[in-house]
Amino acid sequence: MHSCALTHLADVDQAPFIDCSMSALYPPASGPRCAEKLGLDFTPIEACLTTNGPQLLADNGDRTHSLNPALYYVPWLLYDGVFSEEDLDQSQVDFQSVLCEKLGNSNNLPPLCLETKIKV
Repeated sequence: MHSCALTHLADVDQAPFIDCSMSALYPPASGPRCAEKLGLDFTPIEACLTTNGPQLLADNGDRTHSLNPALYYVPWLLYDGVFSEEDLDQSQVDFQSVLCEKLGNSNNLPPLCLETKIKV
């Protein structure tokens, strides 16, 4: 679902959608609720799940198997293609803050970074 969301949502909507679904009690079923909560259209994501979703999943599987260091825990997060156990641990406590910090002083910060006034 996240791969389909990354493919079909605007850049500024991707992080809030993933943050919402990662916060759900059962993330695999959270898509429609998160889309509604965020005012997003879930229809293209849902369609993707049965069309190009399987290929996106296979591609991500290939990327997963080529990780260095090798994945030993899920979720496994990379920021700018780099794994850090400290980032992983902190992301599980406060994904939004870590994400906004990693985005830095970009002119294109998503609203979730601006709304919370996280210092970047």
